Amino acid sequence: MSKKIKGDKLTIVAYTGLVIAVLSAFTTIVGYTNRDGVHRTFTIIDFLKDANGFGSFVFNEYTGKGLVVFAPWQLYVLIALGTVAIICSFIGLMKLSKQTDNRASYALTILGLIGTMAPSVVLFIEIFMLKSKYLGEISCGIYPIVSPIAMIVCIAAAVKMRRRNNQFRKKFKEAEGLIYRGGNL
Repeated sequence: MSKKIKGDKLTIVAYTGLVIAVLSAFTTIVGYTNRDGVHRTFTIIDFLKDANGFGSFVFNEYTGKGLVVFAPWQLYVLIALGTVAIICSFIGLMKLSKQTDNRASYALTILGLIGTMAPSVVLFIEIFMLKSKYLGEISCGIYPIVSPIAMIVCIAAAVKMRRRNNQFRKKFKEAEGLIYRGGNL
């Protein structure tokens, strides 16, 4: 039998998953060993400090076709969009945890969580699909593995919070006499 998680614990699970996903972005995102044997790892801070460093170290050894190489300003825009998605997730989770949510706050939460998860999933898939196209060896860091798992847990907690809030509102309306059940006329 599965144990039911109460409302406060759901909120803690959702926030913990989001915080873990955010903190994992500050760990290793990508590791690369070039053909000369030099190994470098890249974090979000490395991308923010020097977006060209990743391109010059990794993309110069790419031998395949069709890879989208981002200019530094495009990388900054993607990081800004990810930041907005994280903020939307936090705001939506706060509204869901107060039991005053509506469809807009629920949509804000889910879209924010998906927006937070999307870059890591794309990166994970790209690394494994294009692994043979590099002269060196590219590997996933912690972020592309941990972030999707944490976001799936957050989405599940948000859906459960939404259901709990709907049940709470339904019981409240029944107590107020706004909802009639069959047979109590």
